Amino acid sequence: MALVSIGSAYYHWVPGDARLVWDRLPMTIGFMGAYVALLAEYVDARLERLLLLPAALLGLASVVYWDLFGDLRLYFAVQAMSLGSLLAIIGLFTSRHGGRPWIVAACAAYAMAILCEQLDHQVFGLTGGTVSGHTIKHVFAALAPLAVFLMLRRRLLPAGDPA
Repeated sequence: MALVSIGSAYYHWVPGDARLVWDRLPMTIGFMGAYVALLAEYVDARLERLLLLPAALLGLASVVYWDLFGDLRLYFAVQAMSLGSLLAIIGLFTSRHGGRPWIVAACAAYAMAILCEQLDHQVFGLTGGTVSGHTIKHVFAALAPLAVFLMLRRRLLPAGDPA
């Protein structure tokens, strides 16, 4: 998350395609790491060691490919495949730790972030030029890791602790 905030701040300081790479790169690598962690939790713990590096490299490759060729299809395919298969995995498998509602909330927040980004101009028009879809995207994007944090925090609290 620290790298995501640094990359996003770097991009938003002086927005442009050259800086957008540094915005998307940490988000993609972080997202792929979270995806593999959930695969390991819901399917098989051995998947973490097996898939973490290839998944991070695939995320990296999707950003590099976009930067080199101006083609976002691989970048969007990696995100769509990860999000779609993750929803199937949490529907078909059970974590020994529980927390499914938190993961569903994180996926929903991430999906809303993508939707707000895609509807950037429409949201800007609907709000009378007050706020853009891109701005709201950042709020939803922040809610996804917050949900994961709250899920993990709950695991660490002693039983019966209301916090």
